Amino acid sequence: MYLKYLIGALFSFSLVFGMLSANQSNFFSILLWLVPVNLGYFLLLYLSKKDDSLLFYLFIAVVIRISLVFTTPNLSDDYFRFIWDGHLSLNGENPFEKKPSEQDSLIGNSRDSYLFSHLNSPNYHSVYPPFLQSVFKFSVKLGDNKLDGEIFILKLFYAIFSIAMVFLLPYLLKLYGVNAWHAVIYVLNPLVILEEMGNLHAEGIMVFFLGLFLIALKKQPKLAFLPFSTAIAVKLTPLLLIPAILWRLRLKQGIFFSLGVFLTLDLFFLPYAGGIIKGGFFESLSLYFNKLEFNAFGYNIFKAFGYLTHGYNKIKTLGPLTAILSTVLILYFSFQKRKEAWHTFPLQCLILYFIYLFFSPIIHPWYIIPLIFFSVFQKVQFVFIWSALSLLSYSHYHEGINKEKYYLVFFEYFVVLLFLGMDIYKFYKDKNKMTS
Repeated sequence: MYLKYLIGALFSFSLVFGMLSANQSNFFSILLWLVPVNLGYFLLLYLSKKDDSLLFYLFIAVVIRISLVFTTPNLSDDYFRFIWDGHLSLNGENPFEKKPSEQDSLIGNSRDSYLFSHLNSPNYHSVYPPFLQSVFKFSVKLGDNKLDGEIFILKLFYAIFSIAMVFLLPYLLKLYGVNAWHAVIYVLNPLVILEEMGNLHAEGIMVFFLGLFLIALKKQPKLAFLPFSTAIAVKLTPLLLIPAILWRLRLKQGIFFSLGVFLTLDLFFLPYAGGIIKGGFFESLSLYFNKLEFNAFGYNIFKAFGYLTHGYNKIKTLGPLTAILSTVLILYFSFQKRKEAWHTFPLQCLILYFIYLFFSPIIHPWYIIPLIFFSVFQKVQFVFIWSALSLLSYSHYHEGINKEKYYLVFFEYFVVLLFLGMDIYKFYKDKNKMTS
């Protein structure tokens, strides 16, 4: 009985303390922290499965999130760009119109020169959609022109959505006929907490609106376009779910949903339309398929063949090729047998997001957060194994050198594929039992 309290306390303390002391350039210190934290997570999953009380685990999740409001990101410097974009919006400028390196008026300011010197992409246009731009703007406005204050307000915004998700998820799972304890898989996942509340990556906010969307499908289907559109305005990746959604809807419903999404996104993007058109928003997005690589999964397999056949990295060919393959497979799995019953939809989303990530040339750990969310609806192991192993990608920053360690990438995905194979085998085995 007391074991869960002991493990819960150690897990919470270790996670928060580790985020206070972690250093991106020292991977061994990160490893010494994350290994016991993930072991604690797996133990809590085991205990929660046998425990009748979910409230304790939700309480831990909330306490950790509140504690992290008072910390500064140590494993990512992306927040400097968030604050930079917020300053542009607050000054009446369009954050999508110019690259930071072209913002002479801001760089001339001593404080903003400090921000500029810490940007990791000063020569690229912003790729953060309108909802986030509003969050950045208000964080800067309420932060009293002090970096610590701006970070604190940013974390408050993130905490509101993150804590709301802690209480939303058990209700959502019950609505879809899934045991509520599965919520622990997501709300206590170290990667989710680290990347959302630690490093301020917004996939968790996007997932909150996807959760509202799934609820709306069951309770208020006519309004489902609102949370779905908002999820897109946080991160663009939910766009890949649109074909599957429309295929499940009748013609009139599909037209109504499409118009709702289109008009809502217009309201979000319209204030920034001039900068998006004049600037390089889409150019910066295309970098993901033509120039940049990081911790890729299936993409690295294609790259290895490129080296074998041509002796060099054919990223300019491979990028568009894998994007086409990804699109074809996403459409194929979107247009399966029409099912108007929405309880199977989360599994379809899990498959579609997996395809997208499999072919992506860049997989930062926080990209997996939507996959973790959809995995709570299914009895799969490979996702939370992946969530633990993806943190090995922080080794690529060791000693301040941004260089991939391919032996760790190989190890990560070998283990993930092993568990994926086991999950697929179990899925079809259970399916055959049900049909026999």
